[in-house]
Amino acid sequence: MNSCFFSGRLTDDPTLNEYQNSKKCFFSVAIQNNSKDKTAMFMEFNAWDARADFCAQYLKKGMRVFAQGHLVSSSWTGRDGKKNNKFVCVVDRIEPVFPPKPAAEPSIPDMPSSKELFPSNPTASTTLDDALGFEEEPMF
Repeated sequence: MNSCFFSGRLTDDPTLNEYQNSKKCFFSVAIQNNSKDKTAMFMEFNAWDARADFCAQYLKKGMRVFAQGHLVSSSWTGRDGKKNNKFVCVVDRIEPVFPPKPAAEPSIPDMPSSKELFPSNPTASTTLDDALGFEEEPMF
C-alpha cells in the first residue's frame, strides 16, 4: 500500500495552475528530522482539483500542516544529459495543524476541514488528533 503522512511547515505560498480539465496546486513543506543536528527534509506536494482550490485558498507560507497522500516518482533527463529522479507526495488529505501567529493586519480565514470538503475520502473519518495522537492541543 502506498500511503504516507507528513507534518511540517510550508516553505512558500502554494502555487495554483489551471489546465483545460483540471487544477494543480504545488508547494513544498519543510519537515524537521528528529536527529540531534535538527536538519530538515524538504518534500514537494501536488494537490489536484478541489484539494488544489483548498490549498491555494487557505494555506500560506509558514503554516504548519498535516498531509496524507501517496508518493509518485518522476524521472527525466536533464539538459546536461544526467538522469534525474524525485518523489512527490500527491495529497489525499491536508489540514492546517496550528495557524501561524497572526500578523498585525491579515487574519486567518475560517477554513473547512478535509472531512467537510471531501466526505467520500476513505481516510476522512480519522481525525487529525487521532492521526497525530493528540488528546489536546500541545503547548509550544
